[in-house]
Amino acid sequence: MKQYRRDIIFAVLIFVVALLVRSFIAVPIWAGDLGFYMGDDGNYYWIAISLVQHGVFGTEGVPTAYRMPLFPLFAAFWHRLFGRDRYIVGTNQGQ
Repeated sequence: MKQYRRDIIFAVLIFVVALLVRSFIAVPIWAGDLGFYMGDDGNYYWIAISLVQHGVFGTEGVPTAYRMPLFPLFAAFWHRLFGRDRYIVGTNQGQ
């Protein structure tokens, strides 16, 4: 019984430490200009917004073939349903 209790405490401790480490990494990312987005993620976001607003796979209505289509289509679906809030896609993506 003591071994079982020690294992549970150890598992909870690992979970809490992992949660804290992830939180310290995520907070600076959330504080950026585009929130969750890093690297080229913003490009996919703007393509999704262009799909919703203009019906064009591109940026600001100008077509592009520079990005793969699946994620902007996924993001455009959620933006069409719930609006332009950039956290909607991250929530439904499971970030």
